[in-house]
Amino acid sequence: MVRLLLVTMLAAALPGCTGHNVKVDHPVVGPPPPRIRNETAVAYNDPIDESAGRATVKQVSATDELGPIPMTAVAARVNGQPILVGTVLSQARSKLKQIEAHLTPQQYPQYRQAQLDAIGEFLPSHIEQTLMVQSVKSKLKDEQLKSVNEQLEKGFDKYLHEQVMTKMNVQSTTEVEAILQQQGLTLQVMHDMWVDRALATEYMRAKMEAPAPVTAPELRAAYHEHTADFTEPARIKWQQIQISFAKYNGQANAQAAAQEALAALGRGASFDAVAKQYSDGADAANGGHWDWTEVESLTEELRVPLSDLPELTPSEVIPTSRNFQIVQVEERVPVRTKPFEDVQDELKQQIQEKRQRDKFKRIIDELKATAVIETILDEETAADPAGPAESEAP
Repeated sequence: MVRLLLVTMLAAALPGCTGHNVKVDHPVVGPPPPRIRNETAVAYNDPIDESAGRATVKQVSATDELGPIPMTAVAARVNGQPILVGTVLSQARSKLKQIEAHLTPQQYPQYRQAQLDAIGEFLPSHIEQTLMVQSVKSKLKDEQLKSVNEQLEKGFDKYLHEQVMTKMNVQSTTEVEAILQQQGLTLQVMHDMWVDRALATEYMRAKMEAPAPVTAPELRAAYHEHTADFTEPARIKWQQIQISFAKYNGQANAQAAAQEALAALGRGASFDAVAKQYSDGADAANGGHWDWTEVESLTEELRVPLSDLPELTPSEVIPTSRNFQIVQVEERVPVRTKPFEDVQDELKQQIQEKRQRDKFKRIIDELKATAVIETILDEETAADPAGPAESEAP
């Protein structure tokens, strides 16, 4: 019910919407946002002043802070709205916590770089989500926004009690808060992230259109364009007798042993028995058997004979730089291209998914076109224009 009300309100508020409810698997993942450099200052939140009831903000130069980036630092500003580092790094919390557990002051620069790498990975989706939320709120009237917020509160309360508290195996929100604080989060941060994600998801649902039908000519053209993707390489099951120079104390002795092995095969001895007697290959004890192998993955010395040999026919002695080899093919599967009929459903899905991705990108690009976006990554680049590799050079 919550989702239905949100979709209805957003569809009414957003011009040009079709009303289709289209599933978007990753509604806030897309290309990196444009970055607009302002000044080399990064906003950080001081510890919360309990008496004042809110956090104060100070400006700190990026070059002044060489240790780990505080979770209350501002990772980006989107049209003036801050996105905190703690929010962005929530997706990398476990990995960073493992690094932090053994951290020394001398390792602060490496840890800071790990934080920046994670911010670079996850910040774009948070920026896109913020742009969508801002667009939703700017188009809803006050009464609509109030109604949407009421529905979102109900949705979050249900999520909190039915999913979060169940997963944590706790009975109260106080216990949830305590667990979240151990993870560097708060219940309010979780609430805000859930609400923004819900708004962004429904924004994209309202904006996306049902994909156009994929025609038969389009499917055929895609099949011919991507034939290589549906082609399975030639494979073989094969056996090997490997006689190494080192095992037989030199090339001459190894060659003599190889000729003896070949003669035994010629007299009708089984390949398994000869391999067990003479071979020092990896699977010698198992009769020299190899499982299915792509022919193209073999070395040239083996690829040529194994491509041409009839099945169950031993090769001649094959010299290599370190050993002599005798091989034979047990089974062979030639190169095979899957027929169009077997892959047309897969092709149809790929085409439809690409259309959805392209549509998503166009929507995000429109939002970015008029946005002012500043990120902590710009500040770091400005502070170290040479880049990490050059700055670490002796």
